[in-house]
Order: sequence, then structure tokens, then C-alpha cells
Amino acid sequence: MIKSELVKRISSQNPHLYDRDIEKVVNTIFDEMVEALRRRNRVELRGFGAFSVKIREARQGRNPRTGVVVAVAKKAIPAFKTGKEMRARLNRETEPPAELERHSSTLTNKGRVSPCPRQRSRLHLSKKKGTGTMAGPPQSKAR
Repeated sequence: MIKSELVKRISSQNPHLYDRDIEKVVNTIFDEMVEALRRRNRVELRGFGAFSVKIREARQGRNPRTGVVVAVAKKAIPAFKTGKEMRARLNRETEPPAELERHSSTLTNKGRVSPCPRQRSRLHLSKKKGTGTMAGPPQSKAR
């Protein structure tokens, strides 16, 4: 999701607010977060996660093309750690809708997977046994 999509989503949920006002609020929140990180403060959004800054010290690097030694300056790198609630929400097991259960593959009595009726109609099996994009159950060898 990009910032403009976030503004549109908030706008659709709050039709009484102007888009320009929502955009100002979103920009202000992000600007304040950046300023706090520039001051080396930690920004914590409960239930979501925490932003912090990690400092990488100055070091000697190499130009990958030429192999020349180059001085790499000290820099600040933003870091994010998810909160417990966010991890729980992301990893929560959800029940598939009943419609999906109806059309999913089912196991036959011998442990083979048989496709649902819609998938069966799309199978491209040739007349020779065992060839094609998806092989069906083994056929009897009656002659």
C-alpha cells in the first residue's frame, strides 16, 4: 500500500472529511515519526510495532568494479520490529470460506487426490494412458 492508497482508504471510511485534510494528517504523522527518528528516539505504535534507528559506523569499503578502497561514512539505518499483536494477527489461522471448501480437491479412498468437478472438465488427457497434463486414477488392464 502506498501513501495515496492509505489516504483514499481513510477517505472512504470517513466521507465527512476532505481528502486534503486527511492527506495533511497522514503527512504530519509521517513527518513527526521521521523527526523523532532523526533525534534517535524510538517510535512505538502499540499493537503494530516499533521503529528505531541503528547506527552503522564509518568503515572502509571497496568499489566492486575497480576494487579501489573507498571510505564509507557513518550512517543511520531505520529498523522496524513488529509488535506481539501484529505478529498474532498476521499468523492467525483463518477458516476458509465454505465455497472454497466445496471446490477444493478431496482425497479418495486410496489416498489419491481427485479434482473437483470444475477441474475435471479442464483436464487435458490424451487417449494414451498416463500421458497428459494431469493423470487420473489408474485404469484397469481389462483386455
